[in-house]
Amino acid sequence: MSQLTERALEHSLRKLLAAKPIDRITIGDLTEDCGISRSTFYYHYSDIYELVEDTALREFSEALGSARTHDSWPEGLRNIMRGMDADRAFITNVYDSIDREKLRGVLSAWAEELLYGVVCEESAGLEVTDVQRRTVAHLYQFVFVGVMLDWLDSGMAGDIDAIVDDLAATLEGSFRSALTHLERRGPDSDNPPHMS
Repeated sequence: MSQLTERALEHSLRKLLAAKPIDRITIGDLTEDCGISRSTFYYHYSDIYELVEDTALREFSEALGSARTHDSWPEGLRNIMRGMDADRAFITNVYDSIDREKLRGVLSAWAEELLYGVVCEESAGLEVTDVQRRTVAHLYQFVFVGVMLDWLDSGMAGDIDAIVDDLAATLEGSFRSALTHLERRGPDSDNPPHMS
């Protein structure tokens, strides 16, 4: 029942976003469209922006699927960008209305999830700790988020395949290289400088 309610709220959000920007949609609009009570909404989400974040993360995760390896992450990123491009009206409306830091948080969570799988694969045979793996994934997520934000800022202009291929070519071998450097430093590198 809980997932059904959440999917119904996501559907209502999409429907309402087709007519007006997110900052003009109220909880009342959503609950009326869904046929649920306000208390049911608040049982699932603290506000509309949490619903937007949850919707985006779920869609990113579905688009990414199992593409979390060295060889498959470019296809996962391609799927996400193509999905966003196909849903341009929704994405543009959300992008124009949502706080950039909230968006950065959603993209960062998605990118770190993707990259952690890649980093774990790349660390095979190396004596690195999980903290070191997570550090590499965290640092590289800044690159991914930057690429995505630049693409969104441009109005999703540019050839998706070219963007992803350029990123893949730029990063080729760099995950393993970063992990190798951390292996040489040993477990003392488990205390990276504070990163937000």
